[in-house]
Amino acid sequence: QFDGVVTFAFKIPLQATPAEDPFTVSVIFLAVDDSETRITQSLEEQTPEGTAAFLARAEALGATMKTVLPGRGSYSGEASSTRTVCTVRTAGPSGNPTATLIERQVSDIAVVADDDDWPLWAGGRVARYVDVAVAYDAAGNALADVPVQVALSSTAGVLEAVNDRLWRMVPRRDRASATTTATACGHTSGPVTLRTSGYAPIAAGGYHTIALRADGTVVAWGYNDDGQTDVPAGLTNVVQLAAGNDHSVALKADGTVVVWGGRDDLGVPDVPAGLDNVVQIAAASFYTNALKADGTVVAWGANTYGETNVPAGLSNVVQVAASTFHSLALRADGTVVGWGRNDYGQTDVPAGLTNVVQVAAGGLFSLALKADGTVVMRGSDKNGHFIVPPGLDNVVQIAAGDSHALALRADGTVVGWGDDSDGQATPPSGLTDVVHIVAKKWQSFALKADGTVVAWGWNLYGQTNVPAGLVATLP
Repeated sequence: QFDGVVTFAFKIPLQATPAEDPFTVSVIFLAVDDSETRITQSLEEQTPEGTAAFLARAEALGATMKTVLPGRGSYSGEASSTRTVCTVRTAGPSGNPTATLIERQVSDIAVVADDDDWPLWAGGRVARYVDVAVAYDAAGNALADVPVQVALSSTAGVLEAVNDRLWRMVPRRDRASATTTATACGHTSGPVTLRTSGYAPIAAGGYHTIALRADGTVVAWGYNDDGQTDVPAGLTNVVQLAAGNDHSVALKADGTVVVWGGRDDLGVPDVPAGLDNVVQIAAASFYTNALKADGTVVAWGANTYGETNVPAGLSNVVQVAASTFHSLALRADGTVVGWGRNDYGQTDVPAGLTNVVQVAAGGLFSLALKADGTVVMRGSDKNGHFIVPPGLDNVVQIAAGDSHALALRADGTVVGWGDDSDGQATPPSGLTDVVHIVAKKWQSFALKADGTVVAWGWNLYGQTNVPAGLVATLP
């Protein structure tokens, strides 16, 4: 029994004469037992204001399905509860309408994602992105005004929406993946798999180096004046590494942090009580940054220039970086926040800097990698590291040392610039198949696709003497 009211509104065009105007409307009803409440966003509502009103109305009605139409491009609704109607017939039979309010002849759907061959790392790009799902007509032309729904599988804690047409892998400390397809107008795209990794397999300190092996154990070499290479007995289940001037840091699979070495008088080894659920670590000089799964940052250790004074209210962070005396945070919206020493403008984020996917902090400078594969720098130009090499593009990871910088390109090659007094900015001839880079002080490291480590630059304390036979875990 239905005791409510159903209202229909008809917009009928006037004819040439009143006698030709339609005066009868026939409606056929089909009663269906359906508990789902549906709501449609009209063309007039495809504005930011209209979208807000539409969503408010859907929530008030408890709508379980939102219908959107091709039009101005302001669409609403989660992928799992939204459908696209590409043809609205106003006259003629359903198979061959003579007039339509909306008609988009969609012949194909595709998901545009990051190059699946790009390397992944946690100390760098902690989130992979699906940029947009696109509908195409029979001629292969993109139909930008057709809203496409993205269906996600196995995504609990793996993938989240940034906006209507952008999704990202959430920061994680472990390897994870999610598969996505797109649907619209009766078409479904082929699947695209996004992968992420919480692994940062190599970390370089001031005068020492540590590496993560595939079994979750750690090997260390180089200077050991404060016990920074004395890996704690029984340390296992490590998924990520970081290193400061004379201390080493390990992130375990359970989200806890272990520190060894470092100066007690500066609080370097004093991991804050109760620190857990950490997804990324960064260390430099005499302090450490930890990114938690809730997007907040915790820092401890020396605070000479405010490098551990995390800005109040900082949230939604997906990556942190640490330098000698300043820190950087990348937020999920692609913007950057800096704090600490700023005598060369190294924490002054350039106006309008957006679409950043990774940050790196050098001695007196900062780097930002943008989604288009270009690099932006800010800070001291004392050793030429402020000048990005002309034409540098297709970059997938950046790294910063004390006064030099490195960029890993999509083809697995490495570009270096800045201070090269110890050869730290000049990669070895023929170096290819690189999947991860590290720069610190005056030395550089590259992890190859076969798990081998290549090192170059300053070696006074044996920090670039990679142990024979070392095979590091791949990111």
